[in-house]
Amino acid sequence: MSYPERRKGVMTGKWVGERVIQGKVKRVRSSTKAEADKWERYVDLHGHAPLDGTGASVAHSLGAVAKEARANREG
Repeated sequence: MSYPERRKGVMTGKWVGERVIQGKVKRVRSSTKAEADKWERYVDLHGHAPLDGTGASVAHSLGAVAKEARANREG
C-alpha cells in the first residue's frame, strides 16, 4: 500500500509506492495515491518496474517500438 511522504514530520503532498524487486527496495514518488498504487500493482503483476520508470504501465520502451516499426515497414 502506498503511503504519504513526510519530510521532518510534515507531509509533502506526494505519495510513495514501495516494493522489493530482485532483493532491492524500489520506491516511486507520485503526485497522487492512485498513481503510486498503479505502480505497485504493475510491479506485483509483472515482477519488475515499468520500463519508463514513471509508474506508467508501458509494456515496451520507445526504442523497442521504433525498432519494431522499422522492421515491419514495407519497402
